[in-house]
Amino acid sequence: MPLIDMTDALTDPDFMDTFTVARQSQTINSSGFAVNTPTVTPPLYGVVTSDRGKRLQRGTDAERIAQTITIITTFELSAGAGTGQTADVVNWNGQQYTVTHIDDYSRFGQGFIQATCELQSVNG
Repeated sequence: MPLIDMTDALTDPDFMDTFTVARQSQTINSSGFAVNTPTVTPPLYGVVTSDRGKRLQRGTDAERIAQTITIITTFELSAGAGTGQTADVVNWNGQQYTVTHIDDYSRFGQGFIQATCELQSVNG
């Protein structure tokens, strides 16, 4: 087990922010389409920072602004790797982000994860 314990830094009120998570359970309806049913958590705490910032993405027919954030938390966020579940949706700072990547740091201190989340709304 690693000897560094990041718990004190990651739970410091000076760094922490609040966010909520909509966990999406997924079922198939009688027509064969996937139906997502969200369950929203009470406010959670973690360190939320910019990941790659705002980036211009140009396509052949349009351009848009993409944005990603990183969340470090003890809450086990999900990128949807599981039967009957799709990626979590994080609501932070009035915006909704989809969890796209998870790094597991459960062996450091009390354990935490680092999640990369992409902005859902399209701007530009």
